Amino acid sequence: MNALSSSVRKHSSILQSLGAASLLILTAGCTTIEAPLKSELESPSSALRLCANWFEQLDATIDRAGVRDAGAYRIPGFPYLRVDRFSASFRDQAKDNPQAFDAWVTRLRVLDTKAREYEIGNLPQQFFPLAGIGDQAAARVNTQNCAAQLAREDLGNATQRDLLVTRAKVPDNYADWNRALGLYPLASIPFSKGVERWHQETAEMFRNADVETTSATGVVRYETAPKPVTGEQVTAIFSHLNTDALGIPQFTDEERDLLFQAYAPAFEIETTGEYDRFGPLSWRNGPAPEVDPARPVTYRRLEFTRFQGKTLAQLVYTIWFPERPSSGATDLLAGRLDGVVFRVTLGIDGAPLVYDTMHPCGCYHMFFPTARVKLLPAPEPAIEWAFAPDGSGGESLYLLQSRPETIWANKDAKPAATPKARAFDHVFAVLGQRGKA
Repeated sequence: MNALSSSVRKHSSILQSLGAASLLILTAGCTTIEAPLKSELESPSSALRLCANWFEQLDATIDRAGVRDAGAYRIPGFPYLRVDRFSASFRDQAKDNPQAFDAWVTRLRVLDTKAREYEIGNLPQQFFPLAGIGDQAAARVNTQNCAAQLAREDLGNATQRDLLVTRAKVPDNYADWNRALGLYPLASIPFSKGVERWHQETAEMFRNADVETTSATGVVRYETAPKPVTGEQVTAIFSHLNTDALGIPQFTDEERDLLFQAYAPAFEIETTGEYDRFGPLSWRNGPAPEVDPARPVTYRRLEFTRFQGKTLAQLVYTIWFPERPSSGATDLLAGRLDGVVFRVTLGIDGAPLVYDTMHPCGCYHMFFPTARVKLLPAPEPAIEWAFAPDGSGGESLYLLQSRPETIWANKDAKPAATPKARAFDHVFAVLGQRGKA
């Protein structure tokens, strides 16, 4: 299998890469205090007042320090809970079933706990003591204790539970007036044309890839250390799979690792410089995270999606490059940090349904459905829809990316390097530990 030449970079679309800025979006907190937190700030219970005040001061300090994590939406009035769109999709189910509600709230607590871990870990020591709390470790403990105290108070009340269900949804954050009165109506036309042109050029590259006869030079293959996983092992996991009250699969650590190993992609990269080598993120003394290309690392994350009434597992693999090199003076996509995300959506039997790949900013999104699913047509013309440039539905996939010299291939050659696997949480944690990776 031949890797494609880096000369095809010229086929990139006009989409602007956002790089690792998508990891942490610095946002200002809400200034309006919502119920039930508002009443708890005025509660006759000193314990409730102290905990409500702690969250108020903690959030104000996080925003002042510019270390807000935007991975999940903070639910107004419930400072110990956060929601993402996947969790929000269970609101109706949770409202009508006490067991489902408890499982749902547990997910919202976990989302906040993880985000608080990142935010507190990123708070410089100069912001302590904070409300009488002296350091990060004590702040984490106090946050968890207060979260449990406020949850007992709020969620024992049917009115407050209904209020939580109502508010647990993620706003789109679009400023409709700005979009209507600004440049969006004009900019959307050339943007759509640019996307359409990229779709056409990329589809052509995939057609050419099948008949490519010229071998690219300097191709380096990266493959996870061999640890054979059989189809029977995967089937066994899903045949006795435990789920929570929401129907979300509950994998053990061993099962999760086995699945990641079973579907780990191999990377073949035409390497012409250090910018073509990937590695772990770290944040030292510069203005942005850096990549150490001397130590190849693939980040892994388990996610879920809902399809035809079932919750399906998604295996997400991410690699980071130090930069996207410029192809010329007019290359708007060049700059520090680049990356590729590869995702495998598994069916209820553990076999792949869809592969997709994208840039970490969400750009250059392409789908590679297997023969088990069918790509639906766009509901209307002139909208950006699922782009599937290779309709073979086979297991041997060329997954061209914004770095078009990168492909995924079957494991049919000896790898030149073996990337280590790391949990995706490391990406967030390292941003609060400058100088470490």
